[in-house]
Amino acid sequence: MQSLGRRGHRVFVIDHEPYVALAHSRFCAGLIHSPRESQTEEYMVFLLDLIKSGEYDLLIPISDACVGMCVNRREELKKYIRLVVPEKETYAKVADKRLTCLFAIDRGIPIPRTYFPPDREALFSMAQNSIYPCVVKMPFSSASKGVFFINSKQELIRLYESQNFQGQWPIIQERIIGEFFGITGVAHQGRVLASLIHTTNQEFSLGGTPPISYSVNNTELMERAGYTISQLKWTGAFNLDYINMPDRGFRLLEINPRFAGSLNFSYRMGLDLPFVYYHLAFDGSPDDIQTGQYADGIMFRTIFPSEIMWLCQHRDYLGRFLKNFLNLRAKSNIYWDDLPLIWWQAKETRWHCQDMKISADNKKKGLLCD
Repeated sequence: MQSLGRRGHRVFVIDHEPYVALAHSRFCAGLIHSPRESQTEEYMVFLLDLIKSGEYDLLIPISDACVGMCVNRREELKKYIRLVVPEKETYAKVADKRLTCLFAIDRGIPIPRTYFPPDREALFSMAQNSIYPCVVKMPFSSASKGVFFINSKQELIRLYESQNFQGQWPIIQERIIGEFFGITGVAHQGRVLASLIHTTNQEFSLGGTPPISYSVNNTELMERAGYTISQLKWTGAFNLDYINMPDRGFRLLEINPRFAGSLNFSYRMGLDLPFVYYHLAFDGSPDDIQTGQYADGIMFRTIFPSEIMWLCQHRDYLGRFLKNFLNLRAKSNIYWDDLPLIWWQAKETRWHCQDMKISADNKKKGLLCD
């Protein structure tokens, strides 16, 4: 919204939530109210009707669900609107974590040790082995949803006995410890056009957009990411997550077919990824796309909502939260010339914190009942 809106484009946001903060940005031309993305058929009917009107030139899907729907109807959508997403076969390799792991193993891309128990009998047999701590992952999930951290045989068996995993048969990976790195960018036919690497503290890396990140220039990691993107022949936005283990180096955790929550970070660093996407969609040629270098070690704060939500959960973080405002090398997702957005970001964050408190209170009541 900030990138293309500031360049003079009329940018609309599509959302089922009428009070989404982004719709109140002074760079937002309007909110288009939609069905929930979980209502796949209704959403696609709505989206097709919308773009067939001929009023819009470019569609940028920013969620896993929307990317998946756009990939499945890619050829039909591209008759009416510009869209930059991979082909079905390529997309399938990243949408399904099982296929992602098999792809990585086949191409020699280092990942955590991964197990594919075909049935419960094989699982119970595997549970006897020394695979702990481990992570159970549903094949189709995003961020921390569908991810379960297991420390013992008893926990693993109990999980499989109590969960149906939404009808999905999960994979199991070793739980690795190290420094988290994320890369978000845009690629064309397997060539990375522009990207930003960021790292965050281990405490912030368990899912979703971290409250604090730091910019990183790392040639080795960029080469690894470039190899992965080239092997996929990827076109469109992407997001790769890695853990750098002290004794084993970088391990690929997952590949997401969209921009990361760190997109604000790259924009603040002068790396305008939405405009790269726009340029690719309209010109079709990446050869004249010019992107500059970014500085190393710059702090980025996702104040709304991530850092404030973290503060609500960890009161001892208050000192660090206030000290971060004194960091002259820090940037944030607050746009001071967009006051309506700030006001609604604050309101939206307050609602998130209230929901967290209600959820925590309900959990306590449940524990008391037990």
